[in-house]
Amino acid sequence: MGNTASGEEGRHRLGYHVLRVKDDSPAYRAGIRPFFDYIVAVNGVRLNTETTYLQDQMLAHEDKPLMLDIYSTREQAGRRVEMIPTRKWGDGNGGLIGCSIRFCMFDAVNDVVWHILDVAQGSPAEKAGLCAHSDYVIGTPYGIMRGEGDLYDLVEDNIGEPLRLHVYNSETDHVREASRPNIVIIPNEEWGGEGLLGCDILASTPKTGINSTPRIEWLAQEDTIATLPTITGNGL
Repeated sequence: MGNTASGEEGRHRLGYHVLRVKDDSPAYRAGIRPFFDYIVAVNGVRLNTETTYLQDQMLAHEDKPLMLDIYSTREQAGRRVEMIPTRKWGDGNGGLIGCSIRFCMFDAVNDVVWHILDVAQGSPAEKAGLCAHSDYVIGTPYGIMRGEGDLYDLVEDNIGEPLRLHVYNSETDHVREASRPNIVIIPNEEWGGEGLLGCDILASTPKTGINSTPRIEWLAQEDTIATLPTITGNGL
């Protein structure tokens, strides 16, 4: 009984984590947000396993509307959005929906975020455009950070090297893309002040008052899909 319940809970915490959304893409127009959003169903069918089903549906609905069920780990709520996969945006080479995704569990992302407090003048943090008190480091393209010390270890391993970070700003309510220059930081011991970054950082949880096993009750949970070959690419 216990194993069955545990497996059932885990099955409803699976989805495609949205890692990046390109400007003016179909995903962007549908209001899909990087880091916080997971694609958990397409046209009412739950995405409980990593398969080609999502990709197949995107191809089948090129230039036609489809419905996506999205779960937000920030809002701890689900929503349904309409999106039209199309190549008719940007330079035509950005894919059908213009976002990068990976299949995982909701709780397989960061358990910790790092709040940027005071930022010293002339520091690497200031030069990178980090904003005091309103910025939070929520991730990195190099891998998942789960513990409080992971960011510090990453900084120490990249002294003098460009370090790309995902940064959420509480005032703008947006995640700044890791590929943009203003969030590439270069840890430096010789910038003229204390620390490698020149900012005070407080590790904290990004989720307050969260149910540890969120459920998405409005999904048709009986509509599941069989296991198919794994999707090889993560840019759609």
